[in-house]
Amino acid sequence: MDRRQFLTAAAATGTAGLIPGRAFAQIAGDPINGSFEAALKERPWLVGLQSAEGDREVGSLQVEGRWPAALRGSFFRNGPAKHDRAGMRYHHWFDGDGMVHRYRIEDGTVSYRARFVRSPKFVAEEQAGRFLYDAGGTRIPGARGGSTAELNVANTSVLPVGDSLWALWEGGSPTALDPVTLETRGPVDLSDALKRAPFSAHPRVGSDGRIWNIGMLGSKLALYRLNARGRVEGFKLIDVPEVGMMHDFFLTERSVVILLPSADMKGSGESFFGMQRSRRDLPMQLIVADRETLTVTRRAEVPSGYWFHGGNAWEERDGTIRFDVCLLPDATIMNRFRAFMAGETRHAASDYAGTTLFTIRPDGRVESRRVAGHAEFPAIDRRFGTLRNRYVYSAEKHQGHTPWYDSVRRVDLEGGSVERFTYAADHLVEEHLFVPRPGSTREGQGWLLGTTLHWPSRRTMLNLLDAERLADGPVARAWLPMPAPLGFHGAWAA
Repeated sequence: MDRRQFLTAAAATGTAGLIPGRAFAQIAGDPINGSFEAALKERPWLVGLQSAEGDREVGSLQVEGRWPAALRGSFFRNGPAKHDRAGMRYHHWFDGDGMVHRYRIEDGTVSYRARFVRSPKFVAEEQAGRFLYDAGGTRIPGARGGSTAELNVANTSVLPVGDSLWALWEGGSPTALDPVTLETRGPVDLSDALKRAPFSAHPRVGSDGRIWNIGMLGSKLALYRLNARGRVEGFKLIDVPEVGMMHDFFLTERSVVILLPSADMKGSGESFFGMQRSRRDLPMQLIVADRETLTVTRRAEVPSGYWFHGGNAWEERDGTIRFDVCLLPDATIMNRFRAFMAGETRHAASDYAGTTLFTIRPDGRVESRRVAGHAEFPAIDRRFGTLRNRYVYSAEKHQGHTPWYDSVRRVDLEGGSVERFTYAADHLVEEHLFVPRPGSTREGQGWLLGTTLHWPSRRTMLNLLDAERLADGPVARAWLPMPAPLGFHGAWAA
């Protein structure tokens, strides 16, 4: 690890490059809060974008169906849950303070616990009773300056590591939690040199438990390799175009595969997200690095696009790389997430990603094929991660009732068939993860586990579907007595 190299880059970009400096003009007034409350009365499904008032715990959830005795473990979720303070509402969905949820499944019962991550920012603002710091999509009048450690909202994903649960955010180090109580233990000390380093909320885990990750640092991309206990073993900085937010990447048995979206940081917005500008005239940049040495082995160009999430990647003997990605035409979706916070729910087909299968030949030739339909939050049977997989699961926008996803689907990458289950029109569908059936070995033997928000009753439910009989719908459900704020990513720990 080159400590001097990192510190030089960090100094050149101010901090981790996520939050803009104080040179931006302050917002004059805040109409967002009032417009959201008015919209909520007309469109009650917006309840998913309200703030949670505090920590929660339910000893035994209302259960429907039969939870398999073999399914024992914890399903964790993370997402922004504090959107409002003192009459001020964040202007972007990505800004809210993180809340981690734990559904414990055991002996056919389900219990629930949720706690806000006690980050330095959250603690300081709780004491002050108002927002004190700028966020990625919101400029706070009179905001304090702060390092990434002070601004970290830990609101995007979770990762079980050893005896800890890491709450992740794109712009800074992980925050360690107790995986049972969800109490905040504090920032993870990756190393002295990397205390200010961006650490993406979408790491990839190899079959041996080692962890790879990326982080955007202006015109540098940080590339990490950690052991299974979460200690940094390798670190490199790679020169890249300055594209702003970069959430996900791919891992094969030999390589780290990075796909930079078609964007730059020359927009006119007042916030970091506002500065990220779509560039349909620019191809995406593909970077391949050796996963052990972290050195770049090749680069290629891919047709223009924007993306958040990919499913899986594998590499053939001749160096051909194949992967699937939920591809958008451009980055305008970032503006849509801003509009949602004001209660504006207009949407278009271009706001939705679709599964695209890419093949990258050793000579740089690119082949692609798009699967019909709108899909996001791809998941695979993780036992086949970095290997050739047959199935990819995702949330799908299949009907037109709300702007949110309404279905889950399974795509057979070999045969081309699609199987789906569409929830009722009054459900908002979140990420569903694949959980393998204990003792099984064949790909796809297991369940899909994920949450939906039933907005008429203002209740969130945990759903379990047989991954090989998806169209049959949930085999079991567990109901919360309240709505959980719509979130991003989760993890399963057996």
